[in-house]
Amino acid sequence: MAKVRNFTAGKEENKNLEAIREKLEELKDQLVEVLEEYEDKNQDKADILTEALDALEDAGEAIEEALSEE
Repeated sequence: MAKVRNFTAGKEENKNLEAIREKLEELKDQLVEVLEEYEDKNQDKADILTEALDALEDAGEAIEEALSEE
């Protein structure tokens, strides 16, 4: 007997991943605004925030990769 896959669950998971990706984009935008404030005032903080921004971008790319897999 062949296995039947529940495609509804996959669609729901993808919806959740899409929502997370959208939230990450919002966070990235907010972090860029804060980062711009620190660039001239405190370079050490700006460097730390840049690393955080890079991590958010990596997370977004990982989610995009997960969404593109079938």
